[in-house]
Amino acid sequence: MNFAYLIIILLMFFISCKNESKNIVSLKNRIEIKENGKNNSSTYKFIEVKIGRKDFIEQGEKYSNEYKVDNLNIKIADNLDVKNNYNLKQVYINNKLIFSTKSETWIFKPYYCKNSKNKILFFEEGDESGTWGYNIFLLNDNNVKEVVFLEISSLNNSELNKYVSLFGHNNLIQFKFLEDEIFLETENNVIKTKDADIKIDTNTFKILINNKKGKPTQY
Repeated sequence: MNFAYLIIILLMFFISCKNESKNIVSLKNRIEIKENGKNNSSTYKFIEVKIGRKDFIEQGEKYSNEYKVDNLNIKIADNLDVKNNYNLKQVYINNKLIFSTKSETWIFKPYYCKNSKNKILFFEEGDESGTWGYNIFLLNDNNVKEVVFLEISSLNNSELNKYVSLFGHNNLIQFKFLEDEIFLETENNVIKTKDADIKIDTNTFKILINNKKGKPTQY
């Protein structure tokens, strides 16, 4: 009788320990999921911009390209600068004119990324020789804020989302480069990306550049 009782006690103890182990593992998983979610919330994810209509007329306005992403309808219109004989670009977002290029560009391609806090829109400018840089816009609710024209490019002619990733921290958006070198126009040189420190300040809508060899440049 005592032996059977002892067996029951040991069995109950074993079951209790097994359940406690499961609870610990479950708690650990919940903590890891929470931490991963916290980290991921600051990471910007590039989202494919889908191509819509080409060379169309809408309400009397002629457009060359239409793009769609999230709840954004982006239309590009050609605007001839007769004085300089330039074919400039005008950007409309949800039927509102937000931007006109200041010089002629042969390539004008949008990229879009977002995290839980901000949305960023890039427009690549360039020609057959490569990329000149990107017009950058921050989107928050219904507001579109122009940041600046950032003159960077990949030495491998990579698309933006192939050589750049973005992370948010407080009011700053940090660029991280996935290639060893980039061309940075402000330095007029090829630089090692380990020496490149580029951020967007979402409070001032300025670009902060520090090549780690001197004082930061803001523009």
